Amino acid sequence: MHRRRRSAAVSFSLRFGGKNAFAKCTSLSEVTTSAATDIGEGLFSGCTALTSFELKGDILPANTFNGCRNLRSVTFTSGEFRGIGELALANTGITGITLPAGEYTIGKGAFSSDSRLARVTLSAGTVISGLSETPFAYCTSFTEFELDGNVNYTVHDGMLISADGRTLVAVPYGKTGITASSLPESVVALSSGVFSGMKGVTSWDLTGYTSVGAYAFAGSGVTSVNLGGLTDIPDGLFSGCRSLTTLTGAENVRTVGASAFASCLALKSLELPAAETAGEGAFRSSALTSVSLPELRTVGDSAFRATKLTSLSLPKLSVIGSSAFYGMPSLTDITVGGVTSMGTTVFVASPKLRTVTFGEGTTLIGSCAFFDPNATTAASSSLESVTLPASVKTIGAYAFANTKITSIEIPG
Repeated sequence: MHRRRRSAAVSFSLRFGGKNAFAKCTSLSEVTTSAATDIGEGLFSGCTALTSFELKGDILPANTFNGCRNLRSVTFTSGEFRGIGELALANTGITGITLPAGEYTIGKGAFSSDSRLARVTLSAGTVISGLSETPFAYCTSFTEFELDGNVNYTVHDGMLISADGRTLVAVPYGKTGITASSLPESVVALSSGVFSGMKGVTSWDLTGYTSVGAYAFAGSGVTSVNLGGLTDIPDGLFSGCRSLTTLTGAENVRTVGASAFASCLALKSLELPAAETAGEGAFRSSALTSVSLPELRTVGDSAFRATKLTSLSLPKLSVIGSSAFYGMPSLTDITVGGVTSMGTTVFVASPKLRTVTFGEGTTLIGSCAFFDPNATTAASSSLESVTLPASVKTIGAYAFANTKITSIEIPG
């Protein structure tokens, strides 16, 4: 005899529902909340019996309905909505959504993998204040935005553009055949995350653009980009662009943002003759074998971590973040400038590194600079030669411990 699964309903009068409080309650089919209910992250994630929900509050936190694969409808009633978190409505059965009024952000992957999502409508008061990576990843049926009395934007060939025609705000994930010529000539700015994850975008010329947002091309299929004289490369701009081979127009770049070229697995060489700053993880895990950065003065944590560079000359580098050159399997030698600030474990786990030269004006060597505290072998590097100028005042704890160094002159 087969027992029929019973559905369950929950009505909230409580003030706060904690993180994952009802996660994977697969019989939960009906939920009623109030405007005062503070919904925790993942509150109903994996509740596969839910088919609809009316949100009376003003925010939808991360993962709230992630995995509710039979959820078909979410209605927002707040007139001053404040945001949708990452993966909040990912992996659901929603085919269409009307975004509520309010100025707010939509988190990365908020609707990701909703292959049935075909319609996204902006209500009259909707203002999207920022995206990072696309909220609509793998929503392959989504090809066009719609407006319901909204005067803040226009729609051109399915793409969302600011009312003044100058900024490309968002592109439906299912949109194909996108090139620069697909846009109105008035567009001179790209919003954050606008092409992220879109494999159909293969090349772009940014000449004449005044602004490009963070993660605009992240994870896309772009192979070549002309930066067109931009002075700043924003955070994550080409992160995960595994087909990117060519970058031109970079002569004026002064700043490279965090993770800007992280995991660019086809980019072998890069020349940034004016760049002075590279952020955290700027080149991390990329395939770079040659870089020219003659003016570089500051690098963030893990900036070159796990790259394939064999030699580095950074003659003006003075500020080095923790693990900046960590785990570089092919690096044999490096020259830096007069270092005045250095994090920890800067050169650790680069097994072929033999020669390091510090420039005049160097005042300190950071703790565990060459020592891997987790190493189990007799020597954690092949370091043999270090040149320290007379300006060095401090050598941090364990800086050269457990290395193969054969000689060093300690000035002062």
